[in-house]
Amino acid sequence: MKDWYFTINEYCLHLSIAFDVPLIKVAAIMAVLSPQNKFNQNCIDLENFLLTKGKSRASTFGNQVKKARRILNLETYNEDIIQEIIGKGLKTKAFFENIYRPHNSEKVTVDLWQVKWAKRLNIIPQKGSLTPKRYKTVSDAVKSEAKKRGIMPHQFQALSWINERGSQY
Repeated sequence: MKDWYFTINEYCLHLSIAFDVPLIKVAAIMAVLSPQNKFNQNCIDLENFLLTKGKSRASTFGNQVKKARRILNLETYNEDIIQEIIGKGLKTKAFFENIYRPHNSEKVTVDLWQVKWAKRLNIIPQKGSLTPKRYKTVSDAVKSEAKKRGIMPHQFQALSWINERGSQY
């Protein structure tokens, strides 16, 4: 499962071709539709969103759906413009980067399961929210573990994510 992001990139590329939407937009839409959304539902939401040209609902926050619509409807775009629409969400920004550019991304998507991994290993405190400082601490720990294994950070993150989720995936 260490190649998870490569697989997701290919999935998004297929959707890009099928719906004639640039890969950068498909990857960004998937990322912005992801908060508080299970991965399988995220895929369903993404496909429905592209199929309906942004008119479908999604299983995430309304503001995230608005961001997805803005991204889909951009006439002029580049990565900076898309990152600006994605906003300050560290997880969403990293998820976009990992989906869009898995061959050279050094970002770590720190979600609920990565936090559980970090807490289990006492990398961050058991109590308290995921602050930007804790996000960086988890991200740095993932990068360190990835370097020890000779793999990319997002590859280690995907492996530990599957390990933490177990059969729930």
